Amino acid sequence: MLVLTHVHLDHAAAGQLMQALPNARAGAASRGAPHMIDPSMLIAASKVVMQESTRLYGDLVPISASA
Repeated sequence: MLVLTHVHLDHAAAGQLMQALPNARAGAASRGAPHMIDPSMLIAASKVVMQESTRLYGDLVPISASA
């Protein structure tokens, strides 16, 4: 089980990790889960604060709501 205690861009690999481990389950707090399912708002908000340095974290891959 992959437990996400909070959601930041430095967790960009969480979606990729879930793809690499198809039998794994993911758990996240109710406030963070929507951002892992659809990271577009997290990316947009981070770009406002960090501008182009968000690319340092790689691509955020969504995690399926059923994971």
